[in-house]
Amino acid sequence: MNSLQQTFFILTASIFLFSCGKAKEAKQNFDEAKKGIGAYSKIAKEAKKMSEDLQDLSELEPLTSEEFKEWMPDKIGDMKRTSFKNNALGMMNVSSSEATYKDEAGDQEIKVTIIDGAGTGSFAIAGVRMAVAADMEEENEYGYKKTVKHDGTKALEEYKNSGERTTLMFLQDERFGVTVNGDGMQPDDVWNKVDDLNLDKLAKIAK
Repeated sequence: MNSLQQTFFILTASIFLFSCGKAKEAKQNFDEAKKGIGAYSKIAKEAKKMSEDLQDLSELEPLTSEEFKEWMPDKIGDMKRTSFKNNALGMMNVSSSEATYKDEAGDQEIKVTIIDGAGTGSFAIAGVRMAVAADMEEENEYGYKKTVKHDGTKALEEYKNSGERTTLMFLQDERFGVTVNGDGMQPDDVWNKVDDLNLDKLAKIAK
C-alpha cells in the first residue's frame, strides 16, 4: 500500500468512526491524513478546505426523510422512478437518500444516491470531496476514469464499455455528495438526466 492509498484508508476510517459517534478519534485520524498528503498539492489544498468546512457543516441541520421526499422527482426526462430509500447508507445520524429510475423499455436505469453533509454527515462526504479534488485521467480497453467539469461542477466520471455503465460523483452546493450510476447509458446521456434532477432545489429546501 503506497502513501496515497494509506491516506485514503485513514480518511475512510475517519468516516466510519465519525458515523459511530467517535468524533474525537475521527478528527485525529483526519489530521493525520492531512499530513500524509502534503506532497499532493491539490488534494492537500482540498483537505485543508475540507477541514475548515467541517465545523460549519456540522452545525447545520440535515434534511429529514420528509424533506428528501419533497425533493425527489417522480420522473427524470422519460425515466420513471421505480424505487426509493431514505437513510440508504444505514450510517448513524447521517441523512441520505437513494432513488432508481428506469425507461419504459427497461433498457436504461439510473440510480441516484445523495448524502447530506450537514451534521455528522460532514465526514461522510469526505470521500466524494477527495475524489474530485485531484485532476486525473486513466484509460484502458475496458473504459476510462477522469475528472471533468460539467456546467461549472467538477466531477469524477467513470465509463465502462461493457454494458455502457457510467458513474458520476460530485458535490452539490458544497454540501451534498452525489453519486449517479447509469446502466445502458453514455456519460452525456447520464449528465442530461442529472440536469433534469433539479438538484438546486435541495439547497432551497435545506434553508
